[in-house]
Amino acid sequence: MICHKIFSETLLIKSKRGKYRIEQVGVFGKSGLAYMAIEPEYVEQEMKLYFKDIEELISSSLNDKEVFYFASLIHLRFAHIHPFRDGNGRAARLIEKWFITEKLGRDFWKISSEEYYKLNQVRYYETINLGVNYYELNYDRCLGFLEMLPNCLK
Repeated sequence: MICHKIFSETLLIKSKRGKYRIEQVGVFGKSGLAYMAIEPEYVEQEMKLYFKDIEELISSSLNDKEVFYFASLIHLRFAHIHPFRDGNGRAARLIEKWFITEKLGRDFWKISSEEYYKLNQVRYYETINLGVNYYELNYDRCLGFLEMLPNCLK
């Protein structure tokens, strides 16, 4: 929440920074609504489950491939919960990188994943789109997204 408060200074009014949203939000593309996030009354509950899962992963022994797999999945799930009014993508990418550094060491802050996502923005948005709303997400289709993070190392 503190991180969101800091990096959303130019995005949101002060009362919305570092706080879960209290309104329904969607993601819009060129052709209109692309994704409808979970209702605001369920955000806190979903985030508790989300962070519980992360705690379990942090305490688990994972090989490098598993770390990158779960880091990408953490990013994807956060983006789909969409807990903030704005800044969800930034927060998802920050949590992804934080998880990697927790598991593999501080040097991994240097990987250029943000640059890779920016250079491959069309693919990023195509592969993050797994359904029209939170309840119809199809994680069977997430492989394209999960492959992006390891590709930034090439």
